[in-house]
Amino acid sequence: MQSNLVIFRRNLSVIVLSGALLLGGSSLFRSAWAQQLGTSTSVVGVSGKSVALPDRITQADLAAVSDNPNKESSKPYLAELLKLRDKEGRDNALIHYVVAGWALPVKVTLDDQAMKTTLEQGWNPQSAKLLPILESCQIALGEVRKGAALDYAKGIGFDQEKYKLMPDFQGIFFPLARLLCVEGRYFENQGQYSKALDNYLTALTLGRDCGGADQTLIGNLISIAAQNATLKPMGDLVTGGHLARPDLEKAATRLKQIQKTTVSLRGVIEGEAACESANFRAVAVKLKQGLEIAQKVGKNPDDVLKETLKEVYGTAGQNMIQSIPLPILQGMGKDLDKVTAKYDEMVKFNMELADTPFWKRDFNRENQDIQRLFASLHLIAQTGQSNYMDPGVRHTIRQTKVFGAQLQIALELSRLDKRRYPGQLSELVPTYFEAVPLDPFCGAPFAYFVTADGKGYNFFSVGPDKKTGPVNVIYDVKSGLFSQGDIPFGKQ
Repeated sequence: MQSNLVIFRRNLSVIVLSGALLLGGSSLFRSAWAQQLGTSTSVVGVSGKSVALPDRITQADLAAVSDNPNKESSKPYLAELLKLRDKEGRDNALIHYVVAGWALPVKVTLDDQAMKTTLEQGWNPQSAKLLPILESCQIALGEVRKGAALDYAKGIGFDQEKYKLMPDFQGIFFPLARLLCVEGRYFENQGQYSKALDNYLTALTLGRDCGGADQTLIGNLISIAAQNATLKPMGDLVTGGHLARPDLEKAATRLKQIQKTTVSLRGVIEGEAACESANFRAVAVKLKQGLEIAQKVGKNPDDVLKETLKEVYGTAGQNMIQSIPLPILQGMGKDLDKVTAKYDEMVKFNMELADTPFWKRDFNRENQDIQRLFASLHLIAQTGQSNYMDPGVRHTIRQTKVFGAQLQIALELSRLDKRRYPGQLSELVPTYFEAVPLDPFCGAPFAYFVTADGKGYNFFSVGPDKKTGPVNVIYDVKSGLFSQGDIPFGKQ
């Protein structure tokens, strides 16, 4: 029994998973990497008129921007970001990402075949149709670079009514990351490999900044999608042999920093649980207050409950009234502490699972425990409870691909130093790693082989099924979350 609001949120997650995911603090001062990125001093609306903006953006500055759909929907969220910036006394990358959305003069189609093939295979004859899009989005991409160069992002949190606010992760942030990658593929085609690398590192930073313990599950899913979509072209660039040592070292340093500061699975759950809890508790408090008022003025409690649900959920509240018996809603209002305690127990259990290494988890047993705890929740709490198993697997896939990219960079540096690839990954220690990254799915080293001619290599992760093979079967989430297949990395 779910409200339309919750069904919408979960359907949005499904859209993200079936579309976006299938494709693939810090110092106040800018790092050397950040200083190399471009910046933008203007933003445009749908009319095409440019408006000069200062480095420290205010609501008054943005009022001059021509209206577009992205502007109006993001105004409340941006207002809170500006308050947070003024309170902290430091700029925030999320401000610039939202403003970049205001600067998008075109609708970027997520299912565009030319964009997909360009991201997967590199610049090709179909890619030419993307050049006008890239040209029209330069101001927006410049604003993204300005935000990424800050190397600091912080969400507004979920206290009071803030849990209702969020940026358009899927409609703005993810397309911006993909545009950076498409432009990176173009730079590669033009032989501008250092610029391509900067684009990929910027997209990875944008992806990292979308997630966090102060973001919703949707934000963290888009974070995973953006980084996974970026790691494929970046891996192709690294293994292509075109990057000089300084670029490889820059990539190694930056990727290590991004990996260390990307939200953990616990953080993903913390963010969504905080949002769900704020929503759930707000409803519970309103129900409790409504019943108290009804008792004082002699009003029918059922009428108060109906009014409260309509006020909080709008049209979806009418469906909840029809699906959840009114006595159960009254029970929630009268026994708020007991109801919230059950919810907190469910969150605590999910946190414990998040802290458990993937290879030690028994998902069949976990499912039984989760179903038992879920059944004990109040029906209102059930409507907002997320399933964290799917995000947990996807988060581990991202971690695996980041480790894979780090290993590829180290292997290329080793080849430059020793004119050969190492016979074992352990030879990368201690020059390139303090310890070789392990396969997050099995807790053991990645299976690694050098090609017969010594000019290439292959290594792979066992994937979510925790088993090697079958031979030549590549893991694909479209075949099932725990389907067979390995996650390969290599250079032929």
